[in-house]
Amino acid sequence: MPSLYGFAEVTGVWQRFNNSIFDTNGYRILGGLGTDEPNSLVRAEVYGGYQFQHQGQNFLLPGFSQDSDSGVFGGRLYYYPTRYWTLIASVDEALSMSTLLQPNLPPGSPVLVTTAILQTTYAISQRWSIGGRVGYTRADYFNFDRLDNGWMVGASFNYEIWRNLSLTLDYQYSTNHSNVALNDFSRNTYTAGLTYRY
Repeated sequence: MPSLYGFAEVTGVWQRFNNSIFDTNGYRILGGLGTDEPNSLVRAEVYGGYQFQHQGQNFLLPGFSQDSDSGVFGGRLYYYPTRYWTLIASVDEALSMSTLLQPNLPPGSPVLVTTAILQTTYAISQRWSIGGRVGYTRADYFNFDRLDNGWMVGASFNYEIWRNLSLTLDYQYSTNHSNVALNDFSRNTYTAGLTYRY
């Protein structure tokens, strides 16, 4: 039998924008189970919970609720074919506020985004590693009939400068297809970052 562990997570969300009509407050509560067997090539986590979000401004619009909530679920599966190679599959849900402006809905709309990602990393040496990922997103808007589907693919390069400090260079291509006209797009994103662990 694999060794099991339980975990809980509480997250607060405070979104603030230049246009304050989109400001929201919220929280997310999760609980789950995971496996942690040192000699296994597979490790997994599953979780579920609840998330809530409140619109910061006071709007009295017919059919518009300033509060939105939903259940949340997700999981991660880790596979280690070799000591240098890792595969990770994950699914997650997140509730947020869309900054989409509509004539009949000026404060935007709550949106539930489901994300599925498959990623891999390979350690070229003790200091150098490369990674790749492919993912899918689905955005369901609460107050009107809009559904977005998106795809992404990306790659990363990691270098451990010191034991606790690493450099990451990353590229991602994303595309989005919506059932609402003039909302399809694609973009290229380049990022660089430093990560310090203590």
